[in-house]
Amino acid sequence: MLTTEADAQAAYQDGMQAGLDNEYVEPGDDRVIAHTSVVGGGDEVTITFDTSAMQAGGNYKFFCSFPGHFPMMNGTFGFGQER
Repeated sequence: MLTTEADAQAAYQDGMQAGLDNEYVEPGDDRVIAHTSVVGGGDEVTITFDTSAMQAGGNYKFFCSFPGHFPMMNGTFGFGQER
């Protein structure tokens, strides 16, 4: 799942409540910029998404929304920032 850093924890918690049938993403959650289907261990997935909801200079978090995975399976990136 991809959200702003500020929305990550709440979107994760709501996603857990949404359950596997919803791929651990709350249906219609406007905080979610992009997400993939549930991916099994050793599998890969490629995602392409619209960046129009992202703001240059913004901080974003990508993470696994499967219950219990958030603390270890996450990362951050800045959009439109040179490093």
